[in-house]
Amino acid sequence: MEQNGLDHDSRSSIDTINDTQKSFLEFRSYTHLSEKLASNTAFPASQPGDDEGPKGVATAISQGSESVVSWTTLTHVYSILGAYGGPTCLYPTTTYFLMGTSRGSVLIFNFNEHLQTILVPTLSEDPAAHSIRSPVKSIVVCSDGTHVAASYESGSICVWNLNVGYRVKTAHEPTSGMTPTPSIPAILHIDDHLSKEITGLDFFGTRHTALIVSDRTGRISLYNGYRRGFWQLVYNSRKILDLNSHNERLIRSRLSPLITKDKNSTNLLSVLTNTHFALLSLSPHVSLVCQEPIESSIRHSLVVNSSISWTYNSSRVAYSVNNKISVISVSLSDLNVQSIQHSSEFPESILSIQWIDQFLLGVLTISHQFLVLDPQNDFKVLLRLDFLIHDLIIPPNKYFVISRRSFYLLTNYSFKIGKFVSWSDITLRRILKGDYLGALEFIESLLQPYCPLASLLKLYESPEERTKQLMEPFYNLSLAALRFLIKKDSADYDRVYQLLMVVVRVFQRFPIKSDSIPSLNVFLEQALEFFEPKDTAVYFEVVANIVAQGSITSISPVLFKSVIDYYAKEENIKVIEDLIIVLDPVTLDVDLAVKLCQHYNLFDLLIYIWNKIFDDYQTPLVDLIYRISNQNEKCIIFSGPQAPPETAVFDYLTYILTGRQYPQNLFISPSSKCIQIQKELSKFVFSGYSVEWPLNSDQKLYICENPEEEPAFPYFNLLLKFNPNRFLAMLNEVFEASLFNDDNDMMKPTEETESVSRQYIIDLLMDVIRTSEHSDDVKVLVAIFIATSISKYPQFIKLSNQALDCVVNTICSSKAEGTFEISQLALESLLPYYHSKTTENFILELKERKFNKVLFHLYKSENKYSNALLLLLETDNVEKEYNTDILSITEYILKKCPPASLEYSKVVGVIESNFELLLSRVGIEKCVAIFSDFDFSLHQEILKVETEETQQRYLDKLFSTSNISNKTDKRLRSLYIELNCKYKGKKEIISWLNRLDLNNGESLHILDLVTQNSNFEAAAVIHERLLEFNLAVKDLLECIEQCLNEGETNINVLSDYLRKAIDDCNSAATEKKSCWIFLITFLITLYGNYSKHDDKKNLCNELLQEAFLGLVRSKSSSQKNSGGEFWEIMSFVLEHQDVILMKVQDLKQLLLNVFTTYKLERSLSELLQKIIEDSSQDLVQLYRKFLNEGWSIHNDDCEVCGKIIWGAGLDPLLFLVWEKVQRHRDMISLDLETPLVIFKCHHGFHQTCLENLAQKPNEYTCLICDTKSDSK
Repeated sequence: MEQNGLDHDSRSSIDTINDTQKSFLEFRSYTHLSEKLASNTAFPASQPGDDEGPKGVATAISQGSESVVSWTTLTHVYSILGAYGGPTCLYPTTTYFLMGTSRGSVLIFNFNEHLQTILVPTLSEDPAAHSIRSPVKSIVVCSDGTHVAASYESGSICVWNLNVGYRVKTAHEPTSGMTPTPSIPAILHIDDHLSKEITGLDFFGTRHTALIVSDRTGRISLYNGYRRGFWQLVYNSRKILDLNSHNERLIRSRLSPLITKDKNSTNLLSVLTNTHFALLSLSPHVSLVCQEPIESSIRHSLVVNSSISWTYNSSRVAYSVNNKISVISVSLSDLNVQSIQHSSEFPESILSIQWIDQFLLGVLTISHQFLVLDPQNDFKVLLRLDFLIHDLIIPPNKYFVISRRSFYLLTNYSFKIGKFVSWSDITLRRILKGDYLGALEFIESLLQPYCPLASLLKLYESPEERTKQLMEPFYNLSLAALRFLIKKDSADYDRVYQLLMVVVRVFQRFPIKSDSIPSLNVFLEQALEFFEPKDTAVYFEVVANIVAQGSITSISPVLFKSVIDYYAKEENIKVIEDLIIVLDPVTLDVDLAVKLCQHYNLFDLLIYIWNKIFDDYQTPLVDLIYRISNQNEKCIIFSGPQAPPETAVFDYLTYILTGRQYPQNLFISPSSKCIQIQKELSKFVFSGYSVEWPLNSDQKLYICENPEEEPAFPYFNLLLKFNPNRFLAMLNEVFEASLFNDDNDMMKPTEETESVSRQYIIDLLMDVIRTSEHSDDVKVLVAIFIATSISKYPQFIKLSNQALDCVVNTICSSKAEGTFEISQLALESLLPYYHSKTTENFILELKERKFNKVLFHLYKSENKYSNALLLLLETDNVEKEYNTDILSITEYILKKCPPASLEYSKVVGVIESNFELLLSRVGIEKCVAIFSDFDFSLHQEILKVETEETQQRYLDKLFSTSNISNKTDKRLRSLYIELNCKYKGKKEIISWLNRLDLNNGESLHILDLVTQNSNFEAAAVIHERLLEFNLAVKDLLECIEQCLNEGETNINVLSDYLRKAIDDCNSAATEKKSCWIFLITFLITLYGNYSKHDDKKNLCNELLQEAFLGLVRSKSSSQKNSGGEFWEIMSFVLEHQDVILMKVQDLKQLLLNVFTTYKLERSLSELLQKIIEDSSQDLVQLYRKFLNEGWSIHNDDCEVCGKIIWGAGLDPLLFLVWEKVQRHRDMISLDLETPLVIFKCHHGFHQTCLENLAQKPNEYTCLICDTKSDSK
């Protein structure tokens, strides 16, 4: 019958395990479904991370600030402000906003742009009276809103009472019949800060005329207004702080809002200087609450921008300096600091910081970018708005205010008010654009536990309350979005998938129990109703994929039946598998699932349903045994004509006995249930007799037609015979479970049954080896399994040596194909626990089977190192055979071999017999190092090697090793010299000779060898070592002639030889003159020999000039006649026979060049000598001048006693110190009643003070910097 759906031959289970596949020792059971589930869990559905914040808001910001903030423009205000000189500052309240002007007045508007009141900066009610014309710098309002104070750039401060009504008519007031705008004069004018920049202005406490004022001079004062007489209001002042320091200057101050404590109200004063930030408590007296230094990187820089801001409840204060922000949290109960947070550096300077609410901080940067920060989350940027588009008045920090979560901006053209829009507005905007998915994702982002912008978007801050607030709109919007997506001609898979994934994520991550909000299952059922029959395939595919990736674990029976029916019609069996295996079994339609699995031969799923839903783990095993024993008619689950794969029984047992659910590969839970299931199945499989089946019946489960032929341990033997490889692979895997530990409480024997442990199973397998019931191929596999299990679990498995002999003999005597590698592995793992009584016979058996790896380890364990080394050398591919390189094994053998033993001499004999083989296999360099450590005499074997190149490389490596000269034989040394002289190049020989330590005999030997090879440069090196400089000169001149004859035209090469020859001439001592004569004569003769070759002739000419320069520079300085030596040598040269025979014309030109060079060199020498003498005289005079100037004193008093030692009012004799400075002294002293000691480090002391501190005369040391005086 043809199968539909899955091809079960594609399962990972295999029928046999041979050499081309993994052995049963390496095999691990797994199923198609478990492999698929593992791949799905590697790619979980993406979810928005909690740490990413509200990505929907971030998307809105990317579309422009207008998406998050709604702006209102007030244009009429500026037409009124024009008459007063334009705005300079702003102070908004709940119902009004106050604007300072450049001509001094403060105007009060309502939000309908009507001018309500004008605050005039004058104390007189007469409009003609003089008023302040300076621009308003800042405005503050008292706590009850009845009084206003303003500071001016001139330094003046005015206070107004808003309750006095109309008092003054201003000069700018219209004269028409319109109702005049009330104008109020100031009730108090403070002029203590005229011509000083005001840096802070605040009302103090609840008083209407109490102000805290600070200015740039560093003074902070408290002003109190009081009535003198009946009407006149005057003030007094009290200094709070005065920072009159050169190193510290006041930047700004800011008073906190009122703090109510024990029914009393107070304020905290924040003070920012260029070095510190401090918090001061002002009542009942001024006290320091907190002080922290400004970071050094900021402290020493020019402070350009700074700001201070308090939260509305005074629990936090933030301050900024340049591009860094700090936030200090204050406990309102005891006014102590709770925490201090510092931000990292921002990319640009910060102009202003203002709290938006109690937790969010607004920041305006120098590029007009507005940032919303969360200081509690490492100053994370939550929002970024671009204020550059609003064209703020410069500087923007003066024309920008945040109040009650609203923005107030003074631009160049209008007054703007911005308010955060609600979450519903942002959602609606997306819906109107048709971006339903973006709207849902936006709501999803707002549901995250971390959503600091919730309050700004008019949401509850509590995650639970916010979930209740958003889930119902989310549900309704999800249904509407689905209708929108499928109302077109055809539903789009990708868009439907994205929408459903958002819905699934939200319902799973934010569950809420409410009658008004249906469950996810209800939503999925409702969603199905929206699809037309032609589009349901898209919906079912989306649901199936979401289920397959594990995002949904349960669906309603109605939806499950619809999906299964669809895929059953499509005959897509793989999807049905995924649905059944992933969904919660409790929610499945069991009858439908079983029928589908039986119809489409989904055997793994049938087992899964029987296990999970019926909680029956024995029936699937019994059915599989019926199938193996050809009793198909008795099957309950697999009753159809198609059978599960033959190896399914082994996969099933492996999963269950290791505590895993089949075929999911997930652990069975709870653990108590898992233990009970494992116990039942292990008892079943390893039962010694046929068990009752069905349970609690009189019938038994027989594997033979005739019950009398039923063997002992029927199911064990059945499975072993059926597929030995898979059965043993199953045992190998389940042995790793703690189920089979002897000390396992769950497996302890009862009255009726013996404990099933590893030892119990191994004993059963030993019976298989001993009996003739099974074939030899099965026996060898069993023996291999026993051997490897003993090495894995030696604490649980114990066998006698006789039993081990049986195991070893079974493995060694077997001729089964495909078991060679695992047989070696088994024997190798068994060696530590097996000791043969006849080791030699065991070795012969291993040699016969060519178990070299086992044999090698046996040799090592028996300390037969010579045999191990010989076996190693006989192996062609050591790395393949022993899984390591030959060098490591050789080093191991030689290190382990005990010296001065019989085995040691055998190892030496093996090395001597296979010396060349070792060199080729191990490498020459490694062999030299190994033999030097093992036995130095082995190096003599290199003399027997026939290849000279090999000898040369070996000896070169040997003699490059340090400290071997006393160990080596003379023959090795002689051969080493001969071969190097023969095979090394000329330059290599020179380098070799320079680092070689030679005696005279060796030097003469090398000299003969290099001379035979015409290597004159090497001969020169040897002659120099023998101090035969005259011969060295001849060798080097031969090199020059040799190079010229070979066509060398590089003057640098020839000059190098010549310079060496000149050095040898100068080193020749008594033969110096003869060497110079020979050198110059040779070069002149060489010049004459190349008279017809212009190139060579010119080279000789250059060499001669260089030689004459060398002769001039080498003359003796003690010789009275500076030119005598030169002319003496020249006379001998000209008298030489070879020079006399030269052509007169060639010699004339040559000598002319030489004498010209000599004259030029001498002139240059005299000129340089004169320059040096003149310069030296100037330096000496300058040095004397500095010595006569004396040393200054850095300290005016003695560092020990503190008395004045320098300055006005002292004895004039002290100043004589400047005339008695001595040369080459580190100190100066005077013979006075109280002499001074002044050091070069410019520190001064009384002499008596130093001596009182145990310092000796003329050996004084500076106590500050340890400068010592001259020992003289």
